[in-house]
Amino acid sequence: MNMKKLTSVLFLLMVFMVGGLTAQISEDQKLKQEEFQRMQQQQLQEQTDQKIQANSQRLIRDLAPADARDFSNHPNSGVTVLEVPPDAINSNTSNNRAPESIYDTTHGTGGSAITATSSQGSFYGYEVTLGATNRNITSIAFDMFNFSGAVADYDITVRIYTDCPSDGATPDCGNGPGMLIAEQTGTVTPLPGRYTVSVDFPGSADVSSDADDNIYVMILPSEVDQGWVLGESVVTGGDPSGGVALCGNLSGCAFAAGNGTFGMTITADSGPVISFPWTSW
Repeated sequence: MNMKKLTSVLFLLMVFMVGGLTAQISEDQKLKQEEFQRMQQQQLQEQTDQKIQANSQRLIRDLAPADARDFSNHPNSGVTVLEVPPDAINSNTSNNRAPESIYDTTHGTGGSAITATSSQGSFYGYEVTLGATNRNITSIAFDMFNFSGAVADYDITVRIYTDCPSDGATPDCGNGPGMLIAEQTGTVTPLPGRYTVSVDFPGSADVSSDADDNIYVMILPSEVDQGWVLGESVVTGGDPSGGVALCGNLSGCAFAAGNGTFGMTITADSGPVISFPWTSW
């Protein structure tokens, strides 16, 4: 083999080697880039989970030490507790429409609460499954806890939605799949410790069109240290999600899942009575 042919062969060999090396380097770079992207996604997910966990811890306030989770041992509980039996709420039956509790929980076993401070000024609540048969809501009673001990009046706004009201990003409710059924604001004179707030719906809130009998009840107290008691058990109806819904939070209606049931009673009647006048022929 002469020198010219040998040079050509060596040149081709070098081209093949460089090409293979370049391909290997490109493949290694691709793998490293994919690994870097995977690590970035993992770190982002971990940061999101940490934020959700931190928000959940800030959201729920204990009413008593873990070894004595009852209201009587709480420093703000005092001795004055307003007990309102469920059947005493909206007791006016003069309209003969047979009001009944279509959702009810235990009252007195909850050991924690959520306030407007911990919800960062956003509406909070949860999903309930309605029981019984009436669907014309006339009042909702909430188990509340006064952390500050103050007895000055404050307002509480209650909203009823057909489904989850939060998309997990927008601060105000109303951007999720749920539609607003009714909204009512009432003035509250709180007691020290635990007390009950009943908000009436004068025009009634008809939820009969909600086929699955699941609604979201959301509240926002104007006083930041008045909390909705959490940790009760369902007596009438159901608690399908078992968690807290919070507008303006990343997890929206999946916030703080598994933290129990809010103390609440929903009362409804069968709807307006329609009368037909007699006509003489």
